[in-house]
Amino acid sequence: MTTEQRENLKKLAYYLLNELKADFDMCEFGDDYCCWTSITCGSVGCAIGHGPYAGITKINYEGWSTYAHRVFGVAQTGDTHFIRKYLFDSDWKMVDNTPVGAARRIIRYLSSGIPEGFVIPHKDYVL
Repeated sequence: MTTEQRENLKKLAYYLLNELKADFDMCEFGDDYCCWTSITCGSVGCAIGHGPYAGITKINYEGWSTYAHRVFGVAQTGDTHFIRKYLFDSDWKMVDNTPVGAARRIIRYLSSGIPEGFVIPHKDYVL
């Protein structure tokens, strides 16, 4: 993860805690073609989808997965897959579906990494 990507995560966490401007949901979000490719879509958004509102630029016609990889350094596959799961997985809806919870996960990750023993969340997982 680059210094810029770490700064972007800090910026996102601050936004989620202090400046949230649109509806938030870790799982349910606008996913039609217009929203998938636009810079902002104005629909309910997950933590990644709030990046542009936080001032983290999204390029027009850039998919959200590409955006997440470019600005936050996380991908759906490969070495950073587990980090993405910890920070942004839609299954967090079952455990903590709040912008404060998402921000706290980001802050914790930046300060000390993924907690030891972390299990990818699912509907039966309880913190």
